[in-house]
Amino acid sequence: MKLTQFFLRLATLIVVVLLVGCETQPLLRGKGLASLPGSLSISTIVLAPDAPLPPAPVRQWAELTQDVDSYRVSGWGLVSMPTLQTYLNRLYAMIKTSGGYSNWPGSVYILADPALRATSTSAGNIFISLGWIRSIKSEDEIVALLAHEFSHVYLNHHAGTDVGNAADTVTRLAGVAWMIANRKVQATAMNGALVVGGIQALGSGVAMPVWQRSQEEEADRLGVAISVRSGYSYSQGFKLFLEHIDSYDTTQQAQADERQQASSDASRKAAGQAAGEQSRRLQGNVKDVSGLGKASTDMQVKLAEVSTDMQTAFKRAIDQIKTKVTDSHDSAASREETLSKAVAPLLAGKPRPAARAQAWESVMKQRDTSVVLDHYAMFPAIEQAIATKRLPEALRLANLSASGATANDALPLYYLQLVTSLMQPGQLVPDLLRRHSRSPERSWKLELIIASSLAQRDRAVGKARIEEQFQYFQKAPPAWPDLIAFYRDNGFNVEAKSMAQECSLKMPSYRTPCVQAAKTESELQADNAVTEREAKRLVDKLTRKR
Repeated sequence: MKLTQFFLRLATLIVVVLLVGCETQPLLRGKGLASLPGSLSISTIVLAPDAPLPPAPVRQWAELTQDVDSYRVSGWGLVSMPTLQTYLNRLYAMIKTSGGYSNWPGSVYILADPALRATSTSAGNIFISLGWIRSIKSEDEIVALLAHEFSHVYLNHHAGTDVGNAADTVTRLAGVAWMIANRKVQATAMNGALVVGGIQALGSGVAMPVWQRSQEEEADRLGVAISVRSGYSYSQGFKLFLEHIDSYDTTQQAQADERQQASSDASRKAAGQAAGEQSRRLQGNVKDVSGLGKASTDMQVKLAEVSTDMQTAFKRAIDQIKTKVTDSHDSAASREETLSKAVAPLLAGKPRPAARAQAWESVMKQRDTSVVLDHYAMFPAIEQAIATKRLPEALRLANLSASGATANDALPLYYLQLVTSLMQPGQLVPDLLRRHSRSPERSWKLELIIASSLAQRDRAVGKARIEEQFQYFQKAPPAWPDLIAFYRDNGFNVEAKSMAQECSLKMPSYRTPCVQAAKTESELQADNAVTEREAKRLVDKLTRKR
């Protein structure tokens, strides 16, 4: 059997086992939306002049405050931008009215996320990332985005799947002492690429926009009907909205491929160097090995590099097949082409309105909006300065980012703390704790980092800090696995096990991450051993001659 075929077959088998073994969402089990209770199908959404919208399904609204708290806990939380939010909520109210349900609950909130990310919830809330806010150029496009997310609410897509951010809590930070407290990381952190990689690892957990796969076409169709009937341009609204997604997806994939290749090259080089050093040690630590000894060393290096290449190929094969298995949606470009054809009758014989750019531009120029956007836009420059070891410049930019309207915001403070710790290992930004406590939108993620740092010096102080913040965030469900992991990593195993048990009883949907977060190192090693045995069984089964 060829090596590539072996990897593909093995990867396919493992992915299928993983998908079968986990609690997959209804859409991944092949069920269409028509099978979801209380949802509508695309056949009921007629795109024609003056065609009535289908009546919205009856639904049970989620609790508003808890819904917002869950998003405050997830990722880097929310950003306070009062003028922009007032404007967005006015547009959202208009969209609700156009949809025939002006009394529905829900508001618009801004996510501290540079990616193109937007989502709606079963509480009627819409969450839009700073990445989207920076990308949009007119009111038509923001209305398209809001109408699209409102359509998910209208069509009751949340009946079959939760669009919350549970994935963020799986990538816990409580178990990471972070760079400000972990000396081992600090010792190697002056490698700029490593630091920037760490920044990416501490991101929102979403590398690309999380679109609810097979529901998107329905939300597009209803959303465009609502936005066009409200007098907004299709070509300057929905069309650009989908084109932005397509462009972003393409760029993100290219960047991910570059990072993966760089990581693979580094792993290959490190494996070769380690193998070479080991071979030379076995030959008596002779610096200038020649003849048969050199040939042996070269062979060991080559074998290590080939082994690393095989592991990389295997991982890529799994990633590719997993994508094919789980990704059932068309690209944004295909969605745009399909929608343009479908919307043609709705626009036939009607004037094409120009883009409404003035109102959007006016809001973007308001100081409490523009300053926040400018300060959050500095992060790539800070990362670049770190990567090229220009730490004084990185510190200057980080101080500017964490000033004025964003002086107490989590992400600017995180970057400021990161640069400070690189320049003075173990040093905290003066008044860091109090500054973040004064923020109108605190971040649970930064609080975990702060508490982990405090716990390195005094476990009780770190524990008190994070428990106080747990109460502040109203014990939001996504925070439970994080707090449990914090207890585990700082030696409070009794509290970790007790809280995991309580989580399992009170919140079944969080049972798995809570239980996993409470496991000790020995328990995790035992789990890994089981996983390795199962993987070996699969390999043996796959390679057995018939």
